[in-house]
Amino acid sequence: MNYYAHYRKQDNVFQTNEQHLEESAIFAKNLCEKIGMPSWGELLGLLHDIAKYSQKFQNYFLSSIGLIRSYDENYLDPRTHRGKIDHATAGGQFIWNHFSNNAIQKLISQIVVLCLVSHHGGLIDCLKTDGTDLFSQRIAKDYQTTFYNEITGKIDKNILSRIHSILRSGNLEKELLAQIDIISSLKMSPLMRRFHIGLLTRFLFSCLVDADRTNTADFDDPHRKKWLQGCPEWATLIREFDAYIGQFDTKDTPINHVRSSISTACLQAATCEKGAYLLTLPTGSGKTLASLRFALHHANASKRKKDRILYVVPYTTIIDQNARTVRSIFKQLKNPHIILEHHSNLAPAMDNEQNQILSENWDAPIVFTTMVQFLDALFSEGTRGVRRMHQLANSVIIFDEIQTLPIKTVHLFNNAMNFLVNSAGTTAVYCTATQPLLHDVDASKGALILSKPDSIVALDSDQKKAFQRIAIIDQCKAGGWTNDEIAEQASLNLTEFGSVLVIVNTKAVAKAIYKRCEEKKYTPNIFHLSTSMCPAHRKSVFKRINKLLNDKKAPIVCISTQLIEAGVDIDFGCVMRSLAGLDSIAQAAGRCNRHGDRPSAKMVIFNSSQENLSKLREIKIAQEDTLRVLDGLKDKTAGREVVIDEQSMNLFYRYYFYDRKDEMAYPIGTEDIGRNDTLLNLLAENSISIEEYRRAYKISPPHSLHQSFKTAGKLFAAIDAPTQSVVVPYDRAGNYIIGKLNEVKDGGTLNRLLKRAQRYSVNMFPYLFEKLSKNRYIHKTKDDIFYLSPECYSMKFGVSDEPVEDMPFLHC
Repeated sequence: MNYYAHYRKQDNVFQTNEQHLEESAIFAKNLCEKIGMPSWGELLGLLHDIAKYSQKFQNYFLSSIGLIRSYDENYLDPRTHRGKIDHATAGGQFIWNHFSNNAIQKLISQIVVLCLVSHHGGLIDCLKTDGTDLFSQRIAKDYQTTFYNEITGKIDKNILSRIHSILRSGNLEKELLAQIDIISSLKMSPLMRRFHIGLLTRFLFSCLVDADRTNTADFDDPHRKKWLQGCPEWATLIREFDAYIGQFDTKDTPINHVRSSISTACLQAATCEKGAYLLTLPTGSGKTLASLRFALHHANASKRKKDRILYVVPYTTIIDQNARTVRSIFKQLKNPHIILEHHSNLAPAMDNEQNQILSENWDAPIVFTTMVQFLDALFSEGTRGVRRMHQLANSVIIFDEIQTLPIKTVHLFNNAMNFLVNSAGTTAVYCTATQPLLHDVDASKGALILSKPDSIVALDSDQKKAFQRIAIIDQCKAGGWTNDEIAEQASLNLTEFGSVLVIVNTKAVAKAIYKRCEEKKYTPNIFHLSTSMCPAHRKSVFKRINKLLNDKKAPIVCISTQLIEAGVDIDFGCVMRSLAGLDSIAQAAGRCNRHGDRPSAKMVIFNSSQENLSKLREIKIAQEDTLRVLDGLKDKTAGREVVIDEQSMNLFYRYYFYDRKDEMAYPIGTEDIGRNDTLLNLLAENSISIEEYRRAYKISPPHSLHQSFKTAGKLFAAIDAPTQSVVVPYDRAGNYIIGKLNEVKDGGTLNRLLKRAQRYSVNMFPYLFEKLSKNRYIHKTKDDIFYLSPECYSMKFGVSDEPVEDMPFLHC
């Protein structure tokens, strides 16, 4: 008898469960090989769906494709049984019953069980926060509902033989002990050791999830497997990159001399061992291309060539710019799959089979993504984010503008990076002009472990002077500046410098200043930028701004939120920055006289009286710490010039980190779990939950791992409020994509549409999403993809909470 796992309707082909298990095992084995644990991957792949051998699952499967009719006694209604037939637990029970003779085997079995029973819904809690032992409950689940006794006699012989061969080989023990030796060598606190074991479990889980989903997707869409075939070797990419760098006829300026020396230094450093390195360079020094040069050569020079380069940025704006630049470098290769841009999650978070196939898994040589997506891969719930985690191994990860890392995630991030570098063969590069002191935080909770030497490039005093190209003037005043005053000051600066960029902390103030400048008609060229605009919209605005700036003929004013201040290649004669963290101010200064070729340039720091920061506590604290630093750098007269250097920046971070040291472990409170705790603890020792168990049962929990994985995943959010991605009808392309999303019938086409739709999507906070949904301006396709009505998208401001006059279809 054949037992089936999947069916492809278009050509009436079945995939047997034996095929699915074998193919998933091969794929998972290859993925786990990256951390020296291939036997684990193979075992997980072989065991993960063994309960699909049950008659109930087969009846459900055949009913779902119409081969068992509704009048048949074996018919199971697919609508009521979807997700209700447990085909994950039996594999866990199998390993638990066959491999728990000693302490190390019990730990191995617990990790394997966690991966198997969780592979459709995300890692489960070992202990709930109230002390309930969910792991023991799951492994003791009734064999009648898990089909354990039934399926043990049905498993294909070669599958069963291979499982027993792996269990007898001793490789599971050897591979795990090798990882434990690495963890022990780092001399971490017990808390951190537990955390690392938890990350190792999540990594193995990632390999299983991606192997399962990829095999399913490849069967469903056979053409999909060809996407990455023919991707060039690193040597080919290096040849194209070096040719691109060599073609520039750059101006003979001090800045360009330093940029060239920085690029050369990055090339020379690329032969270093894998590790964690700092790339601390002034704004405008060419960090993007210099870091990419390091990454390409390091990926090719490593003893084991790296699998990919990931470029992690704080804002989607930077993805737009950097990916466009890198695509132009490799355009002669005519391969669209070299570079992947991952802006957001458009596929819904529900873990049904279709959405699992659609989730992006970063399977490309060069990936551009955001810090939010990166952190989701490491800590979010479910299977969509974790599927990507294994792609971080044996990679070069460049963190652009690392100073924007959310403060509450500092210890989680540090520990994750220590794991990736030391246990997973990753090289990390932390790029910024304003390097945060991540290596100098509480080591008992997790400080970044840097390589020695830790810097890729060291600039001398003369090289640093080349980037001191503007005067920074502090014009903060008692009571602050009104929106009208800011607009008026922008007009005065426009007369003097010809181009002005105003950066503020809130969208509301940005919009108000824009409208004031428009009313006063300071110039016909007034632009607005914020994350309410989709990436394609912002790209179009940037293109128009840069053309005007390069022509240097027409006066131009741009009002923007902070999305423009980090990593954006743009050059104004004057920048006005609303008071913020000293790091933000330094980054904003990099948008002024960027190439040092303007006869005069100025940056102004001002304080707004109309910014509502009640929900932006991070900015409020950063403002206060900036004022502490500035007060020590200048006299008390109006219009004082300030100098921002490495010493002042370190002082700012010491103030800022000290003020917020208790927030770095991701605190959670009574409103979340009924007590005060941290996500760091839930994912490590989970000490309070252990005490709850002891209080209830008078003994310690019976297993090695106690983490509340699922609870922590639900509570984790890289930003304070969760967002929902919505496709917007910007331009003809946005409208076209929305139309096609409503018509698409197959998963492969939907996947390709969603990749395109990322450039036409906006992440909405709950209050805005709920308001627009309530007023029926947000709609949903049959595949649960959200999209916005045209009347609520403005060509000036992007998404609006009410109908606007300048709808996009009027401009198509």
